[in-house]
Amino acid sequence: MSGLNVSLGYFLAVLLLSEVARRLLRRLSMLRGFSAELPASFMLVACWHELRTLMEVGAWAGGFGPDVSVTLLFLILVVHGICSQGASGNPTVTLQCFLLLKVSPWVAFSSLVGQFAGAALASALAIRYWILELTDMHMIQNMMSQDCSAALQVSVPQGAFAEGVCAFFYHLLALRLRHSTALFRVPLTALTITLLTCAVLLLSEVARRLLRRLSMLRGFSAELPASFMLVACWHELRTLMEVGAWAGGFGPDVSVTLLFLILVVHGICSQGASGNPTVTLQCFLLLKVSPWVAFSSLVGQFAGAALASALAIRYWILELTDMHMIQNMMSQDCSAALQVSVPQGAFAEGVCAFFYHLLALRLRHSTALFRVPLTALTITLLTCAASSYTTGLFNPALAFALTFHCSGYTLQEYATVYWLGPITGMTLALFLYQGHIPRLFSRNLLYSQKSRYRVPQAKTAQDQGGRTKEG
Repeated sequence: MSGLNVSLGYFLAVLLLSEVARRLLRRLSMLRGFSAELPASFMLVACWHELRTLMEVGAWAGGFGPDVSVTLLFLILVVHGICSQGASGNPTVTLQCFLLLKVSPWVAFSSLVGQFAGAALASALAIRYWILELTDMHMIQNMMSQDCSAALQVSVPQGAFAEGVCAFFYHLLALRLRHSTALFRVPLTALTITLLTCAVLLLSEVARRLLRRLSMLRGFSAELPASFMLVACWHELRTLMEVGAWAGGFGPDVSVTLLFLILVVHGICSQGASGNPTVTLQCFLLLKVSPWVAFSSLVGQFAGAALASALAIRYWILELTDMHMIQNMMSQDCSAALQVSVPQGAFAEGVCAFFYHLLALRLRHSTALFRVPLTALTITLLTCAASSYTTGLFNPALAFALTFHCSGYTLQEYATVYWLGPITGMTLALFLYQGHIPRLFSRNLLYSQKSRYRVPQAKTAQDQGGRTKEG
């Protein structure tokens, strides 16, 4: 119990120190963002350091259960929300305010600097505090601080997906409550962050244990979040393209820029996963993956697309803006992405897939720093080129989520354009690049396999005898 008392004293000292710093820095009007965010970030990070000590060490060194940590987390967030007075200590909140035109670029920049400076000061304070070794728990934490365990307990794509989902729901609630009173907003926001943190910790542990046992579902576990991210972003991007042009005043430059940025971030976060069934089929034909891994990847891609579509519908129902209100009304009677005849659409999708896969094969051994932006740029250009024909999807899972449910064409016609077209283009690109399809046949039909070096012939006994007689 003494360890808990020391921790509570630490929390109180951090609160007092943050409040003093806030009052002193408030006089610096030119650094309004910096002076507000530095103490807010300092308080949040310093308390989180001690809270993590209670979670990791206190469970077996102090006998503290998870109920203590969860309760303290909620109370810390409530106190932080009351004392910060508009400051968040969170860079994503600052970026959100900047995108909403609530703060100037200079205030946003100074706020970000203050947040990271406060975090660095809090980390330095925590290390000095642990060195004091006031309790056995802190003595153990001091010894462990040099070799700390990472908070990330799953793969990078799964971790990015979990963080993204939590940030999505947190900011969605923050936007919904931004005009509410602090008496209602602060505790509800604190409760939401606490629940999301607990949910992520629980789900990450469950997912880590399950995926460790189910190694056969490697393809599924990698492709589901990749497909979910791609399709969910495409749903919102299509809303900007179709509705935002006249309901929000967004030109095509906004949509094209966002598409490129989304593809870059998707390529960085996915780490090998594509969210595209034709890429999976290409790897299968190249003998890079087994039939089972290919099948589980395809299931994950279509499952992720279905989940993203369900999320987009729930998101539109909230009607956060006029644009989303209109999209919600239009979602029941959507317009098909196919704007030409079926043969022309299949040809357009096949051509886009052909050039995309030809580039992917050419860049497959390049570094990610070069491959990811160039691939994103190529997809963006191909999408723009085919936008008036098929919207330029060349992704069967993406097309299945975006347009298969729209009226105007039958399932067979959609499958011909958005499934058969890209698969044919991918197969032709693979055959042209390799000269053969390894999964089907090994003989190279396009390129000869002559050796670049001539092998010297062995000398025969007859040649040796002739040379001896001449000598």
